[in-house]
Amino acid sequence: MEVTLKNPLSLFGRSIGFRFDNYAWIVMCEINNIEFHEIQNLHEHTLLVTLVYGAYVSHCREKAKKEKYDLKGFYELWKKLTQEQIEELKRAIVDSRLLGKTMREWAGEEEEKKK
Repeated sequence: MEVTLKNPLSLFGRSIGFRFDNYAWIVMCEINNIEFHEIQNLHEHTLLVTLVYGAYVSHCREKAKKEKYDLKGFYELWKKLTQEQIEELKRAIVDSRLLGKTMREWAGEEEEKKK
């Protein structure tokens, strides 16, 4: 799942892309120094910011572009995003696929295990 948003830090109104794929999740796990099965231990905000950063890195690598932002710079960009842009990114996460399943399907499996 790919999303393109207006970059709030761009003086010229350029856009910034995000690619929510397996690589984005791998980057997020590497940043937080966790294994995939430990994701539930992350604070929601940390998970969201680092996953979106992973999606940014994934998009740059897919397009063979150098990343303009490191994690600290990306956090500055994150703080400037509108609530509408953040909601669009959240929808993309829910609709994205990880290991062949959408996040909704993964969440449904977890609910079934709890019952």
